[in-house]
This record gives sequence, C-alpha cells and structure tokens, in this order.
Amino acid sequence: MMDQPTDAATRLVAQGAPSAPWQRISRLVEVALELDRPLRDAWLENLHRHEPRLAWPVRKVLEALGAAAPAAGAEQPEGEPRQIGAYRLVELIGRGGMGAVYLAERADREFEHQVAIKLIASGLHSPIVHQRFLSERQILARFEHPGIARLYEGGTTESGRPYFVLEYIKGRPIDRFCEERQLGLEARLDLFLEVCDAVAYAHRHLVVHRDLKPGNILVDEDGHPKLLDFGIAKVLDPSSIPFELERTRTSQRPMTPGYASPEQIAGRPITPSTDVYALGVLLFLLLTGELPAAFPNLAQGDLLDRLALPPARPSRVLARSLAALPGQRGHFGDSTAGQTARRVAGDLDNIVAKALRFEPGERYASVAALADDLRRFLSGKPVLATRGSAFYRLGKVVRRHRWPLFAAASLIAVSTGWALALSFRIAAARRERDRAVAGRERLLTVLRQQGRPAATGRGGSGAPP
Repeated sequence: MMDQPTDAATRLVAQGAPSAPWQRISRLVEVALELDRPLRDAWLENLHRHEPRLAWPVRKVLEALGAAAPAAGAEQPEGEPRQIGAYRLVELIGRGGMGAVYLAERADREFEHQVAIKLIASGLHSPIVHQRFLSERQILARFEHPGIARLYEGGTTESGRPYFVLEYIKGRPIDRFCEERQLGLEARLDLFLEVCDAVAYAHRHLVVHRDLKPGNILVDEDGHPKLLDFGIAKVLDPSSIPFELERTRTSQRPMTPGYASPEQIAGRPITPSTDVYALGVLLFLLLTGELPAAFPNLAQGDLLDRLALPPARPSRVLARSLAALPGQRGHFGDSTAGQTARRVAGDLDNIVAKALRFEPGERYASVAALADDLRRFLSGKPVLATRGSAFYRLGKVVRRHRWPLFAAASLIAVSTGWALALSFRIAAARRERDRAVAGRERLLTVLRQQGRPAATGRGGSGAPP
C-alpha cells in the first residue's frame, strides 16, 4: 500500500521539497491515512505547526493520493454557490473533511454584517458525516454563552446541502495570541479560565467538545477567547438530538492527536474528563510553548505507553529553555523564563499534572474544579492538587496577607520599641529616686549617730545662780 506514497515522497524531495528523511514522511503518511477524513486536516495543521519541515511533503503526498483537501485560503471551487440566503460568500477561510467554512457578508447591503457560513461538502452522502454536521448545528442552537461562537441561522441550499450561519470571529489561535502579545503568566491564566468557563457551560448542557486545541479557540480583537467547532462533539444525552446519531466506528475515532486523551486513543467511553485532559494539554502549551508529548509518528500502542508516563513538569521545561537561552525574555512579557519557572514550580506543576493523569478518575472531577484550583493559585490560596502540610498552608496565608501582616508586625514592633523605651526611662527614674532616698537616709543616719550639740546660755558658763 505504501509503495506509491513512498515513491511520491521521494519524487517530492528530489523536486525540491524541504530536506527530510523519506522514511519519516512515509510513516507520517501512514498515520494520516489511518485517521478519519474529517480529522486529517486538523492533524496536518498541527504537524505544520510543530514540524514544518515535514508537513509540506506529507501534505503533497496526501493531496496526490486524494486524501487531503486544499489548504485554507484557496480559491473557491467551481460549482460552489456564490450566495446562501441573504449572504454573499466572500472568501474560503477553512476546509475539512465535512465541508468548508466561508467568510460571508450581507448581499442586500441593508446593513454591514460579516458572518461565517459552514457548508457541507458537495457530493458528500455519508450518513455519519451528515449526522455530525446536523448534530453540531443542533448543539450550537442550544448554546448562548459569550465564550462560544453564536449560531445565527441554518438551512439547506437549493441543491440540498445543509449549512449554518455562525458568528465570524476575527482573531488568532490562543497560543499565537499569547506569544504575539507577550502576555505574562496572570494574563495567560485569565484567558485560560475564560476557556474553562465556556467548556464548563457546554458540559452543563451535556456536551463534550473532545477537540479542544488552539485552532478551535480564537481570541477576538477585544481579547476574549471564543470556542469554535463542535463538529466531533459528544452528546452525553442522545435523546436531546432530534434524530438518531449513528455510533462512531472504532476505526474512525474522532480526535486530534497531541490533544486527544488516552481514552479517545484507546476507544474507551468519552466523559467530561476527556475535555479536562485536553485543557491540561492546552495549559501546558500556554505555560511552556510546547506540547507535553510528541505524537505524530507513534502507533496507537506506543502513544498510549508514552501517555501513561508522567508528563514533564512545566517548570522544568521552562528551566530547560533558560539553560538554552539564559536570560531570554519575550515568552512571558517582562519576566524571564527563570522567573516564570520559579512561579510555575510547585502548585502550577501539580495542577497540570492532575489534569493530565492517564486514568480519567484521577483527574479533576470537572472543568469547574480545574478552574477553581487555578483561581486559588491566583489568589494565593492553597491548591487542591498540592497535598500541603500545615507549614504549606501557613505559608500561603502569610503570602496572601503579607501586607496587612507586615503592617501589623511593624505596628507591633514600633509599639514594643516605645514600650521598651518607656520602661527603660521609668526604670532609670526609679533608680534615681531610690538613690536619692538612699542618700537622704544615709545623711539622717549620720546625724543621728553624732547626736545634738549641748545647749548654752547667753552669757556665762551656763551654771545656774
């Protein structure tokens, strides 16, 4: 099966593709072909971000095999509609296995309004793809949250292709936004907490996103993250969907490698803990700029073995960056990697580790619990992920209330100083008084010992006549 991709990869390298071992290209093509079509483009995007030298030849081989769609930004294909409802299609901004996403604007020009329109691919008659598409539309219709892209309307084109109209988010993936703005640690955690709030909202509506990654979390121009793409979301209550949702085949488990939880890879049941794991991966990425585990060329069993190992601590990854580039700035604004590593060490390391536990039952019980622990960290309170002693808790109290405690300690010190000075002055006065009394007593004693002098008359010897 792989003779053709291998030959194609060899030809691409010979024709000027970026230098890369053709064995790895062949292996990556095998991995891509094992993925469900709706997930392959996401996998390629992730590969391009982490191994750009390999991404180009791999994509070209897959395109030659008809197994990859053109990249976003390509011209609108022939036969695609120019207008859907009241909106004129302006530009292709994304494409996947299920269809395409277009930037659109009002065609009647009664008012200016840009939207994103998701349109199922032409000629795609797969029942499971149609069900996923309609399921996503129904899920979004139930949501009303500032951190989730809003659904405006939906319908079917004249040719019978389902579509829906979404809020257009003009923004950047959350990891790129943090890097470009050089956000500090607190600002990154604040953004992440907004994402947690949106995911927790979806969980309260019994929906697991199961594809949380930077490409599906865009930060808008106002600096707020928006959660996108519920195309492979898991509905925990199938009765809430007004049609029968076909069970996903084991060989086509929907996921994005690198962000997928162990249970997704192994084909075990999906629960809200699946999103907790993906959020742990995202938090690791925002703290370090890296993923906790490399994934692209590992088979399923090898990948599960890798994920079963405890992930590296974010503080150690930052320390390694510091060793490579001493004193570097830019990843966390005005803080160096060393300064940030010291802040991340301990509580944040433990929070990430708990979210990334291999077994779902050992992770945070919910996204809200993860967010609560992060808020405890930001407010200086003891975090639940750290099994702290009484000394740890006391230290947290002291650090949290350090200024009032410092003021109280200063007041006590000043008061004690004044009290000591006053006591010294009183003691000195008493000593002076005691010395004066003692001196007077000595004088009186001397006088008494000498007695009074004899009385004499006015003029004579003093004898009576």
